[in-house]
Amino acid sequence: MSRLLLPYAPAGTCTARPQVQRMTSAPAPAAPRSVRCRVGVAPPPKKTMPSEVPSYGAVVTRNTEAGTSAPPEVATPPNIRRVTNATLQSLLSFYRSLHEEYDYFLPQECIDGEVPAELKGTLLRNGPGQLEVFGSVLSQPFDGDGMICRFSFADGAVHFSNRFVRTKAFQEEQAAKKLLYAGAFASGRPSGQWFNNPFTIKVKNVANTGVLQWGGRLLALHESGLPYEMRLGDLSTVGETNLDGAIDREGPFAAHYRIMHQPDGTQRLVTFGVQTAGLDANVSFFEFGDNGALLHKTKLPIKSGAFGFFHDLAVSEHYYVLFQNPTKLDLRKLLFEYVPGKCGIAECIIYDESLPTRVHLIPRPASGTPSSEPRVFETDAFFSFHHANAFEDGSQVVIDTVAWDTISFSMSLDTVEEKNYSGGQRTELCRVVVDTATGAVTRRSLSHRTCEFPLVAPTAHGRPHRHIYAPASCIDHPVWWGPAQVIVKTSFPEGVPPATAQPTFDVWEPGPTKFTQEPLFVPRPGGTAEDDGWLLVMVNDGDTQKTSLCILDAQHVSAGPVCTLRMPHHVPPGLHGSWTSELAKPPVPPQGAPRHWQPTFSTISH
Repeated sequence: MSRLLLPYAPAGTCTARPQVQRMTSAPAPAAPRSVRCRVGVAPPPKKTMPSEVPSYGAVVTRNTEAGTSAPPEVATPPNIRRVTNATLQSLLSFYRSLHEEYDYFLPQECIDGEVPAELKGTLLRNGPGQLEVFGSVLSQPFDGDGMICRFSFADGAVHFSNRFVRTKAFQEEQAAKKLLYAGAFASGRPSGQWFNNPFTIKVKNVANTGVLQWGGRLLALHESGLPYEMRLGDLSTVGETNLDGAIDREGPFAAHYRIMHQPDGTQRLVTFGVQTAGLDANVSFFEFGDNGALLHKTKLPIKSGAFGFFHDLAVSEHYYVLFQNPTKLDLRKLLFEYVPGKCGIAECIIYDESLPTRVHLIPRPASGTPSSEPRVFETDAFFSFHHANAFEDGSQVVIDTVAWDTISFSMSLDTVEEKNYSGGQRTELCRVVVDTATGAVTRRSLSHRTCEFPLVAPTAHGRPHRHIYAPASCIDHPVWWGPAQVIVKTSFPEGVPPATAQPTFDVWEPGPTKFTQEPLFVPRPGGTAEDDGWLLVMVNDGDTQKTSLCILDAQHVSAGPVCTLRMPHHVPPGLHGSWTSELAKPPVPPQGAPRHWQPTFSTISH
């Protein structure tokens, strides 16, 4: 959960109040689904189950039987590979710190296949690199200190480097040699205070969620505060930045964004930040030019939105799109569990299926939107962390997102069990269609295969897309599921209305003890097809206890990697990444460099 603060509106800021519109043709919500399969953490099964399993592409309906204490017994089909304790042990074994900070060229013997000659630039990844702090074990990885991993590609050579983001909290804890600050999911009172003050809630900015090179700045992002600026060349930390005054006071500034390709060939960074004012929320939307200059800033007050958990945004040609989740503050838990340190502040945010999910459409400045007023559309409850994309089709706004039917923020590495992967909370890729003319909102499941962290090619942002890529379960079944062990490409046919288009799937599975992370799409220079490019995917191998970076041809995902970079060590599971055409290192190793792996590295205190 982020700490949300109140911004001020500088001159030229657009401020408007939304019009709320009830849908006129209500679909029923989806069958239960949830659990972030990439992290592999699952809360206990939900106490209601569907009486019918929806088919692919069908509008999902809710039909639950109150009072059911456990999912119905479902025989495992013979072709389903169930999640076992061995699977989970392999998964969990990678949730350990990487205290070493490396700097090396990958030797040729660690490269299987050939690095594509056209692949030139830098892959950046962010995620929790430290999962215990001087003996204090973090049961929820989202609280771990951010670590940037950087892969530089040129002329077939690859250079790797990783550095922790030197946040203020990280440096103070390194100096004190103990945990001083609580993350959003941490229980206890690490700073030694007698109780947690519920009126001045501050969450540690671990800078561990997103990373982006933009306007000459490398930014490490986390939604609880300001971005941290770093240097691409050596990954050193400059410090917090408000982007030349674009961000008000202490932020926060979201970890999610969209890069929009403009008709004139330029690009725009579109992002947002959410701050609370009592029970309300104030959202600021930002559009930055190629050079990092702020072009537009739009401010939107959202009534009763303080606990709506606005984590990601989607952007279409004319609209910013936000999903306000059906979550609320559990006041009793706040006072009797958070205040005495028995739970983290995130656990006080609870899912309430009696609340609607609200889809906010906010007109983009100078986009030629017919209506200048924000609009809100309500539908039955579901939760969403991450969106693949949004686009417009006549009066309809189409949003492809990963829908959770429920969620519990008490999930952690300590709750992982085999039984959680039968029914319970599932995540499925869904298509949400908002008809701005009629007010109708529909949602249909695109696949039974659980997934998270969906993405499209960068050139498709805000436009009709044909392909979505995501890490997903190797199990394609309406009840059984598992952690992310495959990469799935979801493709839609051309010439079919988006509201009814039925997808096909192309799946790559690296192996039964391997676990996939968020892929990153890199367009092929000169390519014209939407999927002409590569997917860069980090894969953890439970057998070798090491990490690889796999390069897939995005047009032929199931064919497997065209090249695999086998790292001589592990990297903890990360969160999000980005690609920049800028190079951080020389294209080839220096003359006389050792052929075998002899890295330069340092070790942080732990």
